[in-house]
Amino acid sequence: MRFAVLFGSAIAATLTMSVTPAHAQDSGTERETLDVVVVTARQREESIQDIPVAVTAFTEDDFAKQGIRDLADIARFTSGFNFEDFGGGFGTPVVRSASQTRLTAIEANVSTFFDGIYVPRAWAINSGVAALQRVEVVKGPQSARYGRNSFMGAINFVPKAPTSEFEAEVSATFGSDERIDYGGSISGPIIEDKLSGLLTFNTSEFDGSWENNHPNAGLDFGNRGTSDNAGGWDNESFSAALSFTPIDQLAIDVAYYNFDLSDENRGAGQVAESSAALNCGNTNLFGLPRLFCGELPGPSDTIAVDPRAYGRQGEIDITKVKIAYDINDSLSASYLYGLIEGDVDIASISEQDQVNCGTLIPGDCRFQNTPLGGLDYDSHEFRLSYDAGGDTLWTLGVFVTDGQDETAFAAPGVPPLGTDPVPQAPVISDVGTDTDVIALFGEYSVRINEQWLFSAEARYSQEEKTQVNNANGDAFVGDFDNFTPRLTLEYGYADNRLLYASLANGIKSGGFNPTAVSPDDQIFDEETNWTFELGSKNTFLDGDLVLNATLFYIQWEDIQLNAADSAAVDPNAVNITLNLGDATSYGLEVDGSMQFNENLFGNFSFSYTDATYDDGTVDNRFARVGPAFFPVPAACDDVLCPSNGDISGNEVERQAPLQIAAGLEWNNSIASWNDVGFFARGDIAYQSEQEAESMNLAQIEARTIVNASAGFESDNWRVWLWSRNLTDERYVTNAFVVLIPFGNGYGNIFGERRTFGLSGTYRF
Repeated sequence: MRFAVLFGSAIAATLTMSVTPAHAQDSGTERETLDVVVVTARQREESIQDIPVAVTAFTEDDFAKQGIRDLADIARFTSGFNFEDFGGGFGTPVVRSASQTRLTAIEANVSTFFDGIYVPRAWAINSGVAALQRVEVVKGPQSARYGRNSFMGAINFVPKAPTSEFEAEVSATFGSDERIDYGGSISGPIIEDKLSGLLTFNTSEFDGSWENNHPNAGLDFGNRGTSDNAGGWDNESFSAALSFTPIDQLAIDVAYYNFDLSDENRGAGQVAESSAALNCGNTNLFGLPRLFCGELPGPSDTIAVDPRAYGRQGEIDITKVKIAYDINDSLSASYLYGLIEGDVDIASISEQDQVNCGTLIPGDCRFQNTPLGGLDYDSHEFRLSYDAGGDTLWTLGVFVTDGQDETAFAAPGVPPLGTDPVPQAPVISDVGTDTDVIALFGEYSVRINEQWLFSAEARYSQEEKTQVNNANGDAFVGDFDNFTPRLTLEYGYADNRLLYASLANGIKSGGFNPTAVSPDDQIFDEETNWTFELGSKNTFLDGDLVLNATLFYIQWEDIQLNAADSAAVDPNAVNITLNLGDATSYGLEVDGSMQFNENLFGNFSFSYTDATYDDGTVDNRFARVGPAFFPVPAACDDVLCPSNGDISGNEVERQAPLQIAAGLEWNNSIASWNDVGFFARGDIAYQSEQEAESMNLAQIEARTIVNASAGFESDNWRVWLWSRNLTDERYVTNAFVVLIPFGNGYGNIFGERRTFGLSGTYRF
């Protein structure tokens, strides 16, 4: 019934609506009309309003005025999108409630690309927005177009590019909690009309917004520690790019990007069985409840973080070479080479009481070092494209990649805090994964008549994975072949109005269970989804009103879930991963922007998503029992929840069903100040309560975040005051649960508290 009502509402909306949040800015004057935002979501430059894909784009202007610093901020203002940051190592984008069911999985449900290069691991995807031109969030399966785990969508980071005219910029920020940013860029011609170059450098330091009341919070361990407040960072980025056009038909682009990331653990808390903090479910041998029911407790005014938990220490290098050649007016060829290399070392602490741990039992302050290791991926893409003025378009291509990952895990137990950092403990696991992919892809679009356009895309991929246990040399090899189509029908029913329907298949790669006893269980299969979209994009009032609406229905199959090893002597001793269930998701996304008059601009986004697990889906974590020498019952008791871990009909966890964001911006010129303009902007973002785990017992409370900015600007400079989380909302931004026979626990990650500051940019 809810779907029928939603479907009818969406049909009405798509016939009258369409949207983009990005907007125009004429520095130093009143705003006159909405900007035409150009995106590369389909790997060619197009107006966001002309493509039959649900895309949200943010520009440099949005970064500054909306207080956008990273993917968590992007998600706050994007309908149907969420980003979870579990301390840097397991950054997880979520589109349309297709949550990552296994946070430690190598593969993600949403792929990330930087300047067209695939970023393969969770710890590397959230590097901030410094020196970016634009960020695009493309919703819905993109496996046919992008390949590599674009299971439910893709994120495109589009960096600044060399310009044909001289441009230079310097910027600085001074804010609360010792926030200091500075950076700059220089771009322009090296050889007139032939060779252009770009250099950028940015650095950002922040002490953190959470007051750390740990008695030893002031100890300074350098980069391998958290000093003073918690949740800070010390990050740097550098880029160099060249654009060479030796002849009119040939363009060669070369770029190098470096990110040096040092992020402290975010403010966090734990609710653990061992400290009698849980409140429902079966009881353990000591009579303590094993689960938590209700809203997970939020933070108080201060938190206690052991300063030895040093968070994410990582470095990422990306190299790109692109060669494009126009064979004639209609036919072009291109080659894209990408290389991404990186190293990471992450340390967090898994103790509810970080002040007194290790006091009663020496060496019992338990830390986690994971992931430890790095990545090295290179890729090659060849593409041949034909475009006959929009009536017929086709593309053929081949993609090849070869990648290696090294991922280790250590869990040192140390005494109470002394003067030494956490030691480098022997690793518990050390795994190397090689991934080789070759894919053929194509696209064909044909105009049926003036109003109708049909498009078909497809990709066939052959993927070979090899996983090696570096400790004993055991190796597993798996082949994953798949075919992913996408079909789209467009109907231009009036000027600047587009109605479209699409059907797309998404694939997420499979993997290995090295500990599985049965050979049949040592490899788990891919996840798949089929997504149907009905959407519309329209522009009204001579460009002053833009509204978009998208209705979607998703059938998500073969979900990779924790499972008991049925062939083992003790099936619940160690969990493995199997394809154990399905889920269904449907919803509505509506976005809009409007130029009310020459001074006032507004934009909004709305999404409602209903995602539930299908019948027969099981999460074995809730069914695990202790071994014979420690006979703990399953966490569920068949009264509160099924002891076999059945999650049929439950909501998919860790994305808010309802998201609403809105912003208003006032611009006005000051005639007596030589074309200097004034602006003021406020943004509010609401997320409803969401489930913290698949059994739907624990919830993450709803939150409302307000950002604001105001300043002056002209054609070549801008100075503004800003505040993030203006009302100082204290909230749990995401959470995870660990369910094991020897002690369950919930980890709560807290959102950043109120910060404020002054920023400025000057363009030469």
